[in-house]
Formats: sequence, structure tokens, C-alpha cells
Amino acid sequence: MTARKLPPLLVGGVYKSPLLSNVDFTAPDIERELQGEATSLLRLTFANETGIEVPVRAFQLQMLMGSLMRIFPQQALAQLRFCDDDDRADGKNDPGRARRKSH
Repeated sequence: MTARKLPPLLVGGVYKSPLLSNVDFTAPDIERELQGEATSLLRLTFANETGIEVPVRAFQLQMLMGSLMRIFPQQALAQLRFCDDDDRADGKNDPGRARRKSH
């Protein structure tokens, strides 16, 4: 598909899109967030290879995370357990490590 620009999106408009094929984002940068700059880039790629890049701030990602957790509570719990298991395997959840940090 050729790289052609889409017409401007209208505020309050509703647009139908093809299925998503990929969602990706860059990690937030807290220093830039404190300066009031957009810190992350949310990239949506659709099945027809059309892509949208949206600059977002850390608090907006947190709001999105909260909304998704309310909509999909069981999947959120499963993801948290999965991450916790990964942290334990990497030694990041070591009780001795937490003790050392407090001194």
C-alpha cells in the first residue's frame, strides 16, 4: 500500500476502521512529563497497513490502563499475576532487596 495521507479527522466524528493488527507504545519519560511535554507515542497499525501515531502523556496512559482494567478485570488480574511471576523469576521481588532499599 502506498503511503498516502488521510484527510483531517473531525472533532466529535466517528470513523469505522479495519481490525487492529498491532498496538505499540514507547515508554513514558517522567522528566519530560514534568516539563509538560508528551512523553509517549501510542502506535496503532490496522490490518490494511494504515498506521496512526498519537502522542500521549503518562497520566493519559494511566487513565487508559484504569479503563481497560475496569472493562477486563479477569485479564488484568491474570496479567498482574504473570508479571509478578516474571519478577520473582528475575529476582526483582526478593524480600531481601526490599529491606536493603529501606536502609
